[in-house]
Amino acid sequence: MLCPLQYSQSDKGSRNAIVTGDYSQNEDWQRDFGAEPNRPCLGPREKANPDGSHVIRLTRSIECLDSSEEFAVRSLKQPHTMEMDRASWVEWDQHGRLVFARDGKIFVGMIKDDAGLAADELIDLNSGRPTPIRATQWSTKW
Repeated sequence: MLCPLQYSQSDKGSRNAIVTGDYSQNEDWQRDFGAEPNRPCLGPREKANPDGSHVIRLTRSIECLDSSEEFAVRSLKQPHTMEMDRASWVEWDQHGRLVFARDGKIFVGMIKDDAGLAADELIDLNSGRPTPIRATQWSTKW
């Protein structure tokens, strides 16, 4: 069930506000989620690959204050749709290949005729950890 984010007048700038009142979506929410004012639901968006044979379908849902994104790849020539389970990002690269992020790894995928996906791992980013550094003196004061 999709529901619109609505803020009370006193919660106007807060993203963690309780969903109350009849205040229409603020500009931050519109920019982050691509919503239009007074639009109750976010419909799916599609982006075709360069040869026009497939589209990436992005569905954003908002359940009160929780948002999620789901990706699928749909064939325009056959009635096949392939869900991209656990994908956090999906895009076409400059060569028209399907590239996606899942579980901390980047993959390139070749779509098969039977709506399957042959995916090759490009890089595993799970071992990458930030290196702590000491804050400079000037950055510790407001």
